[in-house]
Amino acid sequence: MSIIGCQESEETKIKDCIMSFGKAFFNYNMKETLGLCTPESKKHIAYLSSIITEDDLSILKSNPEETQIEIKNIQMSSGDTSCITTIEIDNWLSIYSIDNPGKFINRRTLTLKLVKRNGKWLVDFRKEDLPQNEKSNPD
Repeated sequence: MSIIGCQESEETKIKDCIMSFGKAFFNYNMKETLGLCTPESKKHIAYLSSIITEDDLSILKSNPEETQIEIKNIQMSSGDTSCITTIEIDNWLSIYSIDNPGKFINRRTLTLKLVKRNGKWLVDFRKEDLPQNEKSNPD
């Protein structure tokens, strides 16, 4: 097998991880999200889970359009055991606090780190990976 074939295979695995994470995370399926993240990410996912309300989930369910995720860039580190990815998200229900209902936003760019552990790619997620507020991320 050629090196190029290995790289393409790893890229496919990375893309599959990103898309699975995105589908779970941006639809607030936190149980599934946890299985796609590093153990170190658990506390950050737990925090985000704690601020999701029933009203937020109702808003999410009322929207006929699904969140769209586009992978813009994958930058491998040396050793091929980690990478930085840039994704764009459209039609995402942004939830910033328990005090305010979520609101749909368009076209956000996020950077996520992935690491390879025991042959599996996982998202090394931190809540700081998300945009912090609407003022710093205008539509």
